[in-house]
Amino acid sequence: MLRALLSLRLNDKKASAFLSSYSVAALFDLSGYAVPSHAGALIDSFAAELKKIASAPAIKEELAAAHTTAALEAFEHYSTQEGTLGRVGLIAITGFVSKSPSELVEGVTAVKLQELAQKVVKAVPTVAAIGKLSTVPHMDAVASKLQ
Repeated sequence: MLRALLSLRLNDKKASAFLSSYSVAALFDLSGYAVPSHAGALIDSFAAELKKIASAPAIKEELAAAHTTAALEAFEHYSTQEGTLGRVGLIAITGFVSKSPSELVEGVTAVKLQELAQKVVKAVPTVAAIGKLSTVPHMDAVASKLQ
């Protein structure tokens, strides 16, 4: 849901994101592309949107759009071979039968998204880049933007 909300807010920024959960940790990635002279501005927009979500809950219309987007993306993932194998593996290992995509996102509230964004903002960031690396802000600069 956080990925869906950020994707909606950053629609014109050529951005994408993912959240991958593990048993004891989670990995949140926000990535995008820009011409070298706009790399800093792209990262600034990412940090600004994350901070906005962390500081105030999403409005009702944004939350509804994020629910729809996240459910459709989950359904699309479930429809792939990788998604099907992942679900079968989860069932085989844990006995847990996951819900339908719409049921997965129904319980996500604006407050829960805000809490997740707060955790992401407090986490130690890492930066990876391809291309003209001298135009990408240093990791310390990115971390300071999230403070």
